[in-house]
Amino acid sequence: MPTSQRTNIDAVAMLEHNEIDLAIGAVSATKPRLVTQSLFTDYYLCGMRKSHPLAKEKLTLDKFVRANHLLVTLTGEATGFVDRIIQEKGLQRRIVMTVNQFVLVPEILANTDLIAAVNYRSVQNSSFAEDLYLTELPFEHTPISVKMMWHERKSRDEAHSCLRYLIVEICCSNL
Repeated sequence: MPTSQRTNIDAVAMLEHNEIDLAIGAVSATKPRLVTQSLFTDYYLCGMRKSHPLAKEKLTLDKFVRANHLLVTLTGEATGFVDRIIQEKGLQRRIVMTVNQFVLVPEILANTDLIAAVNYRSVQNSSFAEDLYLTELPFEHTPISVKMMWHERKSRDEAHSCLRYLIVEICCSNL
């Protein structure tokens, strides 16, 4: 399943082989027997603590790549969508810390000199949101469309249907 983050998890195959019941992510390709439902569209910003030196000036691409970065990686690989974009420009950023959970990012940013590309929804309701400065990334990127995907064999399953309903309710209530 191609995503904005490299997860190395083939959710499409796992759904087809009945190894998982549901996948949520930036789904860009699917198969005929898989059903998708859009949940929300989100966009990335550059996040940092409010008193970070870069929060006082316009964030340029040069300043961005020279900063120390935090990266969320589900596999431990120290690359993400940002790295693919800036590598096309012949640049490389300095990733000094990785975590495997988005929920950790706001607290880490609020208490360090690290910066990170964060999706807005992951920080907007954080208890650290008031401590963060968010600004546009210094390069063009595509917003992410987050979808839910399941195999059609689960479409009539009452418990599965209830779970999907609850997920939609949760995602829409956080808009």
